[in-house]
Amino acid sequence: SEGEAAAVTSLENAFTGTEIETFAELKYFTSLSMIEADGFLKCKQLTTLTLPEGICEIGDNAFTNCQGLTALHLPASLTRISDQSVFYNCMNLTGFTVDTANNSYSAEDGILYSKDKSVLVCCPPTKSGFITLLPTVTTLENSAFGMCDKITGIKLPAGITIGEGAFVGCSGLTSVDFTADSESSATTIGIGSFNACSNLTDFTVDGNKDGVIGVYYKVIDGVLFSTWSDGKLGGLLAYPAAHGSEYTVPDGTETIGYYAFVMTGIKEVTLPSSLKNILEYAFAYCENLQKMTVKAVTPPSCTGAFEQTDLSKAVLYVPAGKKPLYQADDTWNKFYDIEELDAESGDANIDGFVDAVDIVTIANYIMFNNMTE
Repeated sequence: SEGEAAAVTSLENAFTGTEIETFAELKYFTSLSMIEADGFLKCKQLTTLTLPEGICEIGDNAFTNCQGLTALHLPASLTRISDQSVFYNCMNLTGFTVDTANNSYSAEDGILYSKDKSVLVCCPPTKSGFITLLPTVTTLENSAFGMCDKITGIKLPAGITIGEGAFVGCSGLTSVDFTADSESSATTIGIGSFNACSNLTDFTVDGNKDGVIGVYYKVIDGVLFSTWSDGKLGGLLAYPAAHGSEYTVPDGTETIGYYAFVMTGIKEVTLPSSLKNILEYAFAYCENLQKMTVKAVTPPSCTGAFEQTDLSKAVLYVPAGKKPLYQADDTWNKFYDIEELDAESGDANIDGFVDAVDIVTIANYIMFNNMTE
């Protein structure tokens, strides 16, 4: 009865994974204050839902994989939506509506925003084409465009904060264009923001494949990097999945970031002598990887970097004389074969490559000998 429904204070996980199709009676559950984490997780048949007045919070993954959900109305009482994949993979969601009396959230053209529209919380996966952000938007929430596989491009403003997994699974996305900016320190790009964007060929800055994005980021030949405040390279953050099957990471790069090459078509990659760390899942699910050349004399740390990538089919090339070091590493020794590169003329530090490090080594040697003569 309505009276019994009004007395319920928690649904817990009563509907998680069920085949419920409609739940119009939810409006009578007026004593509920939140939809708990996983509350309607995997309710794939659920099509529409109106949350009752009194709901203040929606927990983690509350509507994840509700693939039949087409619309959702949010009440005036709602003050918090978790940033952890609440509406992830709701592939048929066409839009949100929000009670006009709500002081925390708003909706425009079906997209969910914070009240002042500075934060884009969630774009329905049915949106398509090129996305033009409202001029008020400064932040994209975690998974804001997650699984929006019909969007094809987006222009991002200077100073934008991009949440983790903001564009994950946007398989139709071919263009991500940042705004050139050499001064803003506000720009932030979250981990795995562009994972599984299988048709993304390049990142650009005002249409160019090279450019600066604030103080801490830049694009080099279509690939996204982090930088130190002095402009020097820090890490490779994201390699566009459709950028190409062969790539040489620029000298000076110190880190390959989380998920940097995940699910890309990379076959051959060369890593610089400056490299120190390869973070978790950096080369995960790289089914086509055949050859990796590492110029670093000391094997870079790479725990968990090659998850679900079959290294038994790939060959690793390392500096001359350094094969034993790589063989002794629990990850590097999983490659099918480890080969040493021949030392070249001018290779002063015997790392298999002639580069700026050798020039410095030779110059120091000459200087030392001149001083002792």
